[in-house]
This record gives sequence, structure tokens and C-alpha cells, in this order.
Amino acid sequence: MTVTNKDSHAILFVDDEEKARKMFTRLVSTQFTVLTAADVKEAKEILDKEHENIGVLITDQRMPGELGVDLLRHIRRTYPKIIRMLTTAYTDLDDAIEAVNTGEIFRYINKPWNVDELLIDLRLAMNFFNIEQDRQQLIQEKMSLSHRQSRIEMMKSLITMSSSQAHFNRPKQAVKSFLQQVAEPQILAEQNFTKEANGYWEGEVDKTEKMIQINTSLNQWSEQASDFINTDGSSEAIDYQGCIDQVGNELSINIMLDGANNPSAQSALNQQGITALLSVISQTLANSGNDLKLAINNVDQGVEITGTASSPNSGLAEQFLTMGDANSDQQLGQLLATFILIHHLGGSVKLGFEETNLATIQVTIPQSMDNDTDDIQDGVWIEDLFVLYS
Repeated sequence: MTVTNKDSHAILFVDDEEKARKMFTRLVSTQFTVLTAADVKEAKEILDKEHENIGVLITDQRMPGELGVDLLRHIRRTYPKIIRMLTTAYTDLDDAIEAVNTGEIFRYINKPWNVDELLIDLRLAMNFFNIEQDRQQLIQEKMSLSHRQSRIEMMKSLITMSSSQAHFNRPKQAVKSFLQQVAEPQILAEQNFTKEANGYWEGEVDKTEKMIQINTSLNQWSEQASDFINTDGSSEAIDYQGCIDQVGNELSINIMLDGANNPSAQSALNQQGITALLSVISQTLANSGNDLKLAINNVDQGVEITGTASSPNSGLAEQFLTMGDANSDQQLGQLLATFILIHHLGGSVKLGFEETNLATIQVTIPQSMDNDTDDIQDGVWIEDLFVLYS
């Protein structure tokens, strides 16, 4: 039975006696929305569907099947935000005292009820629930502001790191593409951190240390990149299966080639470069131990490599939010360096997310390097990123 009124959250009353349920509804429904259940099983079913709309639960103790305290323990574990109350006859007083002492309930109410005291106790319980809701909202708003500030700081640091790679063509285009693609998954991942209020940044020193580690990895990988490029225009045949086998053995990852495609088109990357690229794709997608499937195909004026994880990996979005370890920061630096290298050649990198989970990486490598050095010149693209990350 449901009776609606002005209160935004309901009271769930549980009692096996129909007369008691009707009386409670008649006494209380003038001030609260009331839901009723005849036993613990029915109460659990209502909670499964309506727990977000329930602020207070009050249950009788002696009922067929499970007792009231059994329900209270279940709610404490499963829906801890709901305020729990027990209504008992004088003979069940020991059960009520034990429930109070073990933290199962906010308070107990003796039967038969004094109507005025019952309404006062229910109002106190609902007020306590509302205060806790407001407190949690303030905590989430504070955490959201902290996330936003850290997110923007991270974005600024990555822009600075990437733009300083002046020996590459189009580094600004590369970092813009990277930041645009990871923005939405990262912000979605933050919502879970806000709700859980754990696992997030430990402090300013940690943030700085993380950016140093990413920058170190970026520079180390970039310094090797000149060895990855076919600078003489030769048509070196790439042994893609050999590259895959080498990477799989080095990383202990099961990599499957999707089909028998072995492109014959020349690539702006030599075999060393293809191996390094496949290593970055594999580490980024499969760092949780997932198997990896690779599709390698000829496309107009180049080669397209698509990596797909056996199950989507949430690591990439969350790596921006937490300190993680040196290995995860190294992977971030390598992935950013890959964006810079591929854009330097005139190609593209596309990250495929399922909400916050990285599922695919697709890299298009041109047949030969595009020597056009034009990059983004004005600051509008930075303003756009500020909007995206704010």
C-alpha cells in the first residue's frame, strides 16, 4: 500500500499484522509517504525497487519467518543510508536494546504507540536522514570541484609536455586529439570516484610526481621514435606476424591476428616501429591480462591496425585519476608519444570506449610521411579543451 504526500522520501513500515499496518498508515500518512510490507521478504522486494526513495524504515520484531532485526542487519549492509527503527512490545525489549547496542537502529519505539511520540520520533529520524543527504551532497560537490581542478591541471600539463616536442610535426594536433578522446570517459570515471570518495589523488606532491613520470616516459619513447620511421622511402616488407609474436612473447600476452591479412602496402613505419606500436597497443589494452585481437589491413595510402581487448579495460580512464604505479604512468606516456609520432607521420589514432572502458585502439599509418609541418597556431583549441574539461 502506498500513500503519497509532500515528503520527498518515504517511510517503509513492516509488520505482519494488517491492523497494525492500517493504523500506522492512518496515523503517519498525513506527514509522510508510507510504504508497508507484511514480512521481511516483502520488505526486501520493496527495498530492491524503491530504496532510493526510502528515507526511514521501521519494523516490528516478532514476525513469521525472519525477524525484524534480521531485516535491520540486511539494510545496514545493503542500504546503509536508510535510517533504521524498531518497534517492539515490552516483552521484546531485550531485542531492541541489543539492536541499539550493535548499531542496527537509530532508536526503538515501544508498542502500543503514543501517537505524538511516534510522530516526533519519525520526524527526528527523517530529519537525520535529510541532514545526512545534505552532508553527502556537500562532500560530493567538494570532491567534484577537486576533480575539476585536478582534471584541468592534468590537461595543462599534458599540453605543455606535448607541445614541447618541437622536433615532431603537429604535436599540438596530437595532444588535442588525445585529450578530446579521453575527456568523456575520464569524467564518467570520476563520478564513481566521487560516490565512493576513495582511490583519488593523495595530494599535490603525488599529482606532480605522476606528471613527471608521464613526461619521462613520453621523452624516452620519443627519443627512440626517429629509429621507427622509414626515412629513405624504401619499401621494406613488414613481417607483421613476426612483430606480433615478438610482442606477445615479451609481454606474455595472447595476441590473435584477426584473419590472414598481411598488408603489402609500404608503411611510413619500419619493422622496428611497427613492433614498438604493437607493444604500446598491447600494453594499453591488455594490461589487466586480457587477450588481444589485432586486425591489420591495407587502406587508402597506408595501413590500418586495430587492436581489440577480449574484455574492455577500465584502466586508461582511471589512470588519470589515481596515482597508480610507475608502470601505468609509463603506459600513459607511451600512448601520448604514440599519438605524437602517428600525427607526425600524417596518420591518426582513435580510441574506442564503452563508457569508461577502453575497448579498441585503431591506428592509421600513411604509406609515407607527410612532410607538411603545419600545426595548430592559435589558442582557440586550448579554450575548447578548457570547456571540455571543466
